[in-house]
Amino acid sequence: MSADVRPEWIDEAVRLYESGLSMRAVGAQVGHASVEYWFRKLGIPVRSSGAQAQDLSETAQRAVDLYLQDVAVRAIAAEIGCAPGTIYGYLDKAGVPRRQASTRKAPAPWVPAAVRLCERDGLTNAQIAERLSVDESSVAKALRRQLGPRAAGRARVQAAVLARTVELYVEKALSLEEVAALTGVTASTVRNRLDKAGVARRPAGTPIPTDQRVQEAIDAYLDGQSLRQAGALVGATAPTVRAWLIERGIERREAKRTVSEDKREQARRLRTEDKQSLAQIAAALGVSRSTVRRWCQ
Repeated sequence: MSADVRPEWIDEAVRLYESGLSMRAVGAQVGHASVEYWFRKLGIPVRSSGAQAQDLSETAQRAVDLYLQDVAVRAIAAEIGCAPGTIYGYLDKAGVPRRQASTRKAPAPWVPAAVRLCERDGLTNAQIAERLSVDESSVAKALRRQLGPRAAGRARVQAAVLARTVELYVEKALSLEEVAALTGVTASTVRNRLDKAGVARRPAGTPIPTDQRVQEAIDAYLDGQSLRQAGALVGATAPTVRAWLIERGIERREAKRTVSEDKREQARRLRTEDKQSLAQIAAALGVSRSTVRRWCQ
């Protein structure tokens, strides 16, 4: 075979193959998928699958291939679904030398932000690249290294589902059960997603404070009902109705004197001016002596 048709990488491929790597691992290392073709064409001995001492399972071979593509071990473990120690075992079995920590490049300063935008906001590579002013291919490579080949896609799906859950619960004002029915999960899952998104949940049975309900409470108050009565109409508390009034710049009425306040004033007058006893005042007002004593203190 003439030298002009001998690939430049073939000597390196032979060295790696003789060190015990599989044909696929050698191909990934030298960047060519046609290693076996060229071995056979050039008459280089090829091990049979049965005689290959370092033959790996499909999962192990996948781990080796990803490692040779400079994917982080933790990302490989997350992708395959095993512990990082298992990945190291696959590498040792395949005879793949481990990368030295000092030789690995530290992630670029923008990489953590890219990971957050992918996992939290579900942005695409192009959107992340535009947001961070970096090259799209650099974003794709960084996410592949940090999250694994398919983890980035799963993260985007989860972010989209989370955003949809928050939209239905907050903006559409649906209940947990209604959101669960629309998203095909249980109410407990919806609750967990809201907690993850930092969304405060409404108390069970609390009507949604839509603009219509807020206006109903305000109209009831302006018609003469108390804060508590107006709030009860829409399932809100008196302080909440008060906050709605302040928010809209509506002045509150002066509080009306209650029956107990009138009786308290009468009790003090009977005690100080008429010099009646506690028992006499209690009998006249229909309350207990201890109540009269408390009012007159």
